[in-house]
Amino acid sequence: MIFLKSFTLITLFTTDQLWGQNLTWLHGTSSIAIAITYYFVSLLIVYVIHLRKDITFTLFLWLLVFFLLACGTSHIISLENILHPNYWLWGYAESFTAIIALVTALGIFFFIPQILNFPSSQQLKEINERLNQEIAQFQSLDQKIRSLNAQLEKKINERTAELKQVNQKLTIEVEERKQIASALHHQIQLEQLIGYFSHRFINVTPTELDSTIEEALTSISEFVGIDRSYLFLFSKQDHKFQVTQKWSVPEVSEASDWDQNIEAKLPWIMSNIKSNVIVNLTEIDALPSEAERDRFYLTTHQIQSLLIVPMFYGTAVKGILALEAVNHTNSWTERDRQLLKLTGEIISGAVERCRQAAELAHRTQQLETSNQELQKFAYIVSHDLSEPLRSISGFSYLLQEEYESRLDQEAQEYLDFINDGALRMKALIEDLLAFSRVGSQNLVLTLIDCKEVITEVISNLQAAIMENNVQIECETLPKIVADRTKFAQLWQNLIANAIKFHNSESTPQIHISATQESQKLIFAISDNGIGIAPQYTKEIFSVFRKLHNPQQYPGTGIGLAICRRIAELHGGKIWVESTVGQGSTFYILFPMH
Repeated sequence: MIFLKSFTLITLFTTDQLWGQNLTWLHGTSSIAIAITYYFVSLLIVYVIHLRKDITFTLFLWLLVFFLLACGTSHIISLENILHPNYWLWGYAESFTAIIALVTALGIFFFIPQILNFPSSQQLKEINERLNQEIAQFQSLDQKIRSLNAQLEKKINERTAELKQVNQKLTIEVEERKQIASALHHQIQLEQLIGYFSHRFINVTPTELDSTIEEALTSISEFVGIDRSYLFLFSKQDHKFQVTQKWSVPEVSEASDWDQNIEAKLPWIMSNIKSNVIVNLTEIDALPSEAERDRFYLTTHQIQSLLIVPMFYGTAVKGILALEAVNHTNSWTERDRQLLKLTGEIISGAVERCRQAAELAHRTQQLETSNQELQKFAYIVSHDLSEPLRSISGFSYLLQEEYESRLDQEAQEYLDFINDGALRMKALIEDLLAFSRVGSQNLVLTLIDCKEVITEVISNLQAAIMENNVQIECETLPKIVADRTKFAQLWQNLIANAIKFHNSESTPQIHISATQESQKLIFAISDNGIGIAPQYTKEIFSVFRKLHNPQQYPGTGIGLAICRRIAELHGGKIWVESTVGQGSTFYILFPMH
């Protein structure tokens, strides 16, 4: 149609005689009207697209817009062609419009299903009716909700009034709980402070005692908020309480005469203290009538509140802890009083322990001095006894050799007794010297290989081992820090004893091992010898303690005493477990340095 129309117009335009002024106006106004209509419809469609963004066939509408714009433009160009003929431009415009028309037709084909799904007026009417019904229901519900809201508001107002009353009660309870919490916090902090100083006093040394007591008195006084505090300790020499530490806030002066016979100044208070009663005076006027002297003294020193706690150790009062409030009154709870009493007992216990520790240190020093003198005495005596013993032994041998033919049998036996006694005396002196040397010589501590040392000891005893056919088994042993010489001496005595006291009815067997427990090393030497009766397992470590006949088992009985001494010098110990007839196991504990 467009092609035929264009062809007809071209024919008309080439025939000048057919165009007149009226015809030109008719075609012009018509083309302008059609173009304006196309443009207006296009604008309306664009407006619809802008408002209805939910439409699913927007692309089709945009194609339609382009098609209408192309048609309108085509009419404008046709009008231009009437006035100023340009058939190529008109042809291009018509071709472009044809393409847009074709694309729009194809778009209509693809978008028909979506267009058909668009609700009809009947459907929209039904939907509208349903919406009106739902609106009516919602209005009914809204009315009910309004009624319920009115009822709820009334109840809320009533409940609000109740809550205000409850809130007032809760506010009072909260304040009470805050006070309780504050008191509890105060108590916990006081307990922590006392616990801290309790730990300090447990480990305090005599040299640190005074400074620790002063620190504790200052910290506790500042914490409880008092103005002055004093610590009295009972003096055994003067038989009265004396001030040893005192504290006061800077703006309050000290009571200079507190330490001048407090029992005479506060007789009623001190009588209660000696009965293990805590004196708690929130106000001095609370004193009874029989405490008039106490009231006079406290009032003179402007003391408004007073707490005096007895410091007991055992059943005796060892001191007094006094806390004063001068610028204000102060009160202490029962828990505070008991905690402060506990503090006093901790301090008195620390004082007593330090006193005992000082006495013990003094006695220990005296004992060490005595032991050193005793060791020197034993060493000197042993040397002094050796010389006359050699004379006795020498002359008895001379008598026996030179006068053998002149002496009868009885005299010969007497000389034999003298020689045997001299030999035993020599062995005792030598062992006594060895025992004294163990304690008199300082330890030379080095890192030693235990198995290497024991192997050397076994080599030294090889003759006795081969003679008695002894089987010795030694496990892998660790290295320790010890005195090599004394460590070897200890094992020499133990292995020699195991060989000496073997059971003749079985092959002697010795087993050496070691186990580690925490920071301790425990050696064990087991044998299958004659064993030891249970009642003698502790006595055998005493000096010169023998359980058997010297003729059967020779020796002085000092070997195990030396072993015990060596173990103790290294900070260890030695003990034995044994069964008669089955053997013994000696255990030696060494600390691991």
